Amino acid sequence: MSQPKRIRKVLVANRGEIAVRIIRTCQEMGLATVAVYSDADRGALHVRTADEAVHLGPSPARQSYLVMEKLLDAAKKTGADAVHPGYGFLSERAEFARAVEAAGLTFVGPRPEAMEAMGDRPRARARLRAAGVPVVPGLDGPLAGEAEALERPRQVEIQVFCDERGGAIHLGERECSVQRRHQKVIEESPSPLLDGPLRADMCEVALRAARAVDHRGAGTVAFLVDASRRFWFLEMTTRLQAEHPVTELVTGLDLVRLQLEVAEGAAVPRQDQVVHRGHAVEARIYAEDPARGFQPSHGKITYLRVPGGPGVRDDGGVYGGFVVSPFYDPLLGKLSAWAPDRAQAVARLTRALRDYVVHGIATNVAWLSAALSHPAFRAGQYDTGFCADHAQELLARPDAALEEVALIAAAVAAFRRDHQEAEAAAARAGAVTACGSGWARLGRARGLRGGAP
Repeated sequence: MSQPKRIRKVLVANRGEIAVRIIRTCQEMGLATVAVYSDADRGALHVRTADEAVHLGPSPARQSYLVMEKLLDAAKKTGADAVHPGYGFLSERAEFARAVEAAGLTFVGPRPEAMEAMGDRPRARARLRAAGVPVVPGLDGPLAGEAEALERPRQVEIQVFCDERGGAIHLGERECSVQRRHQKVIEESPSPLLDGPLRADMCEVALRAARAVDHRGAGTVAFLVDASRRFWFLEMTTRLQAEHPVTELVTGLDLVRLQLEVAEGAAVPRQDQVVHRGHAVEARIYAEDPARGFQPSHGKITYLRVPGGPGVRDDGGVYGGFVVSPFYDPLLGKLSAWAPDRAQAVARLTRALRDYVVHGIATNVAWLSAALSHPAFRAGQYDTGFCADHAQELLARPDAALEEVALIAAAVAAFRRDHQEAEAAAARAGAVTACGSGWARLGRARGLRGGAP
């Protein structure tokens, strides 16, 4: 076990909503924060949120966010003693973790050895098989027969946390089967598929997988579950996941805080201290146009209204006036909702999406609302083929006619308002002309003529 080390200043080696998310927890813990940014992100929200910010260079990630030397130099210049990689970019690059530690800094993430162990997929699967973890058939070679093919699979992942002291816990599961082109779009916890015994089995296997690579910090073990409720290991990500808010909502834990505490050498909570309550659903808001094949939408956000209300959480990385760049992933943020049960959580998120207004760029907000309202999703009977199977239905937008009526009504109301304001202004102008200027009226009231005493 390494010597505990107190963190005082964190450099967040990322951008967008995840950088904002990490910075906010650091500030709650009394830790100083350093943001990094490219040319395109000079006015980004994570730059505005952090205590300090360091310019990395040109907009392309390969010239800024992916240059290890620039990130380490930024940490050195600002006196940061820890680096949080977020997700994406360098978050699962073992060489970056080693470089951070070699520079005498704390890497808020797993050991480089664990990253390498899971990064080499064939060796990782062999290692996990030896540890008794069932691995998806066909990943390392052809299927033995039809019996091994997965039928309408669902993707369910288990959040795990491990510390330097050998402690390992799970924080339950997330259902991530609503995917478009293998990209998760809607996630929820708990999964509507799992019951108590199946959940217990999957969580135990997930911990077995984490221990097999001597993992530290946050990790996610993903499984495929078939129609017969058999499950197999798919992959393990050795970092924080984009969908972590749903786990936080149902457990009440701050996973970024837990990451920082484990990086300092603290122990994870006991398993019996992790209490699950209610249901949470998350939708990813993308700057893309579903009607045009989900083509990314770039440009200035001229207006942004983020919803609120009980149980609604926004993990956003943009603001009104921000320019969405073509250089990065078009994720604007994640909108989540919590409620005592699944039906209420889905209804709450659907309502929140109706209140989410973005002007200036196209988004997938209406598509997400259609997905949440689909009978298959409402019934919890969906799989990884959901988006493809119901593609036309989700694009139909049955409320389009009502939206057109609403736009016409708004235009008529605006015309009437403008007309009434014009009439009122004309009436006021006529009154002034008839009565003369204010000075003249004052003079008449005092019995003055022509300004003479």
